Amino acid sequence: MPRQKSFSYIIRLNQAGPELLVFDSLEEPGLEVPKGSVQPGETPAQAAVREVWEEAGLTGLTLIRELGVTLWQDEEQHFYLFQTGQELPDRFEHVVTGQDGDRGMRYQYRWMAVTPALGQSLVQGSQRFVRELLAALE
Repeated sequence: MPRQKSFSYIIRLNQAGPELLVFDSLEEPGLEVPKGSVQPGETPAQAAVREVWEEAGLTGLTLIRELGVTLWQDEEQHFYLFQTGQELPDRFEHVVTGQDGDRGMRYQYRWMAVTPALGQSLVQGSQRFVRELLAALE
């Protein structure tokens, strides 16, 4: 069985339209979304919720749906769409918790408009289901 990873597209709705929560990639130019490995005993959806907590400090998200699954190298990647109903600032910082290699890192989050050009701003991997994200928000 391949390793599994979950990616979280977290949106908020405002008057200008939907926005996606992103942070600057530490490994390559571009933006990422919260993501991480599925641990033994948890589903990919549970891993997505846990990773959002560890990497962004967010709780109380509403799972809208799974956008898709892809196989990349030896990894099965699950992409989920979440909506936040809580008021969050336009920019915020979070120190990563949990036991993974990114523990203690500081991620600088911001919101980005969900447009067809969004995929060009996201790093390889994080952009895989932008078309499905756009379709889900129509």
